[in-house]
Amino acid sequence: MNRDQLIKDLLEDFEPAHSEFQLNQFIIGGEVDAWSKYKQALREIDSRWVSLARQKDELELFDLKKSGFGFGRKARIKNRIRNRARKMMVRGIFETERELDILLELAVGLKEKLGTIDSEKRAVLETGSWKRKALKMAGVDLITTGRLGQATFNLVLALPKEDRLSVLSQLKQGSDPFKLIEL
Repeated sequence: MNRDQLIKDLLEDFEPAHSEFQLNQFIIGGEVDAWSKYKQALREIDSRWVSLARQKDELELFDLKKSGFGFGRKARIKNRIRNRARKMMVRGIFETERELDILLELAVGLKEKLGTIDSEKRAVLETGSWKRKALKMAGVDLITTGRLGQATFNLVLALPKEDRLSVLSQLKQGSDPFKLIEL
């Protein structure tokens, strides 16, 4: 088998963008609750939707631009370069659409779980999410260093007084740090 064929065969396994596992477990799944996951999914969807529109426009412009390289060896080389560039553009669109489909499925499931979100519900979800994030950070700090880190403490201090007191009360009661990260 020649080297070019070997490379082509190996690249069949190459996924240039995020894997479904990465999207599920880290980009979205790393958040502390359904609300945070939903918001992150929406940010990711927005980013890819804008990117996809730009990629499609760029491909359309690329296709409209005449190659007109003429004939001969130089023209063949330029056409190969152009064909590879177009393949990369099409692959980028494919990968963005693949990621977008995964993210849409995640977002729809989270939206079903969250239901209708009005301003009052949004405020409750936001507050709860930041409290859970503070507790999770505290758990990680306690497990890794035995004390709260400055970033965690600053986050707790930034919470509204009632929520700050609630979080500090949970921490003062000697909560098991492993339970804090399982929120």
